Amino acid sequence: MWPAPNQQAMSDAKGREAAKAKPADGAKKAEDGQADAGQPPEVAPAPAKPVPGDYSNLSDPKNVGAGKDFTPATKRKILEQNKKQNGGVVKSDKSGTPTVPSVKSTSGVTPPANEAHLDHIFPKSKGGTNSPSNARVLTREENREKSDKVEGQE
Repeated sequence: MWPAPNQQAMSDAKGREAAKAKPADGAKKAEDGQADAGQPPEVAPAPAKPVPGDYSNLSDPKNVGAGKDFTPATKRKILEQNKKQNGGVVKSDKSGTPTVPSVKSTSGVTPPANEAHLDHIFPKSKGGTNSPSNARVLTREENREKSDKVEGQE
């Protein structure tokens, strides 16, 4: 025969479960559009790590400006962050396609379609800056297809 359950322990467990399921009074009132007097509104915590394809957490170079190329240091930081977010592999921020490192071009040799390119989201030819917040990693094929267009305005 099994021993009788401890009533106090069962009551405590039920209370904890109810507390998890039931929002605090301030949270309920905030949902209704009524803030609890004296209580600050609840604010969602900031994401712990950057969103893939968003490099705005990286600092701007000293020479940040419209129509400029990304600096070598900015390129390195963006590729490092992308690699870290993708389990050690640099991937396109658009399609998730794994990329290969870009190499200096050689006359008569076509680079692979999945070569990593840093794209100015808002094209530098149209005044886009060299800030990391205006950058994303694309494959060579994706970047050539985009050209100097602003996505959504084709």
